[in-house]
Formats: sequence, structure tokens, C-alpha cells
Amino acid sequence: MGRMMILNGSPRASKSNSREFAQLLKRSYPGATLEYNLASQNHRDICSALESCSNLVFVFPLYVDCLPCCMLDFLSCLEKSPLAHKPTVHLIVNCGFLEPRQNEVAIDMLKLFCRKNGFPFGSSLSIGSGEAILQTPFALFVKGAIQKLARAISSGKTVTLSDAALPKAVCAGSRAVLAQSRRQKRPQRPADAEHDNRIKGSFLPKGIKKETLFRASFLSSYSCSSSCFLNFL
Repeated sequence: MGRMMILNGSPRASKSNSREFAQLLKRSYPGATLEYNLASQNHRDICSALESCSNLVFVFPLYVDCLPCCMLDFLSCLEKSPLAHKPTVHLIVNCGFLEPRQNEVAIDMLKLFCRKNGFPFGSSLSIGSGEAILQTPFALFVKGAIQKLARAISSGKTVTLSDAALPKAVCAGSRAVLAQSRRQKRPQRPADAEHDNRIKGSFLPKGIKKETLFRASFLSSYSCSSSCFLNFL
């Protein structure tokens, strides 16, 4: 277990959700850490400090299905900087979409960079609904995934983790509750009544209140729209 460098690749730097994920990782990692913001700190200085690190972790948001511009600039600088020792590269990427699989293209981009420039690629964590998840009761799922990532990095193991904001059962329950809500706002047709009878209570997980599902669904929708807006700023 060596020193770990955490690079925040969000243009929002210290005000970003990526910083929150980076802090969770830093607290979970048992070894020494260095932390930098790519949007506000000198890239050449970061490359020089990288010589003393065994692990490099990029923490960044998905921007238009790609890497943020400040992170692309840093990768360009890193490519031109000869390092005697190349650390293992890991990543935490989050997006405003509910599905973590939306991050796959960005992950492949970083893997390609590592393959072309001789950097070992280690573990990854893909997070959905990154704009909202830490403000919901489901934050514990993300915190648990980050702890798993920290353990894997410290032990030299490689893991590929994917964390959705809401478990599949809860998502199904949300759809069922929202469908019933829509039925109440308009005259019910025979086909609607038959559909309601099929889904009534069948998808709602035990111990999950309808109010929690409505709140989680709203936050996921808000996260998605916020992320799309920020991508074009």
C-alpha cells in the first residue's frame, strides 16, 4: 500500500459533488493521500508530485458522455511528462442519469489512455444520479461502494463497481406508485383498472414508504435535468 493521489476532475472544483466523493474515498483509505483540483491547480506541479505516488485516482463527472475539459488538458500534460514510475490509475465517475452504464464510454476513454501510455489500469466505480444521491436515504449504497474501492486500492486488488442511486426493486416500486398516481388524475378506463389490479402492491418492497419512493423519484429526475443543463454551461 503506497501513497494515493486523488485528482478532482470537475470544473466546479471545491464546490463539486466529485469533491464529496473524493473526501469519502480519502477518509476510507488507510494510507497517505494527496489531493488536487485539476480545474484550479498547475498540471506540471501535479505531474511532478505524481512521482511519489503508487496510485492515481481520477474523480470526475460525466460531461456530454465524455471527460471534462480540464481532465483532458491534464491527460495531455501527463502524456508529455516522462515519469520514472507510473502509478496504477483508478477512477470514480458519476453522472446525472439514473443508470451508471451511461458512464461506460468515459471509462473506456481513460482505459485507452492508460493502454497507449503504459499506465496500469486498476479499479473503477461508476455512480448514477451523482447530482442527488448523497442527499437521499440511499447515500449509504454509494458510501459502501467507495469503501470497497478504497479497500481494493490499498490491497492491490482490481474491482469494477457500479452503483445505481436506487436499487432495482425500489425503481420498480417507484414506477408502480407513479402509475397509480396518474390513474387517480383522470377517469379510469377498464383497461386501466385491470392494469392497476395487476401492479397494486406487487412491486412495492417491504419497509419502503410511498413517500420515500416519490421523493427518490423526484430527486432522480431533478438530478438528470440538472446534469444535462450543466453539461452545456
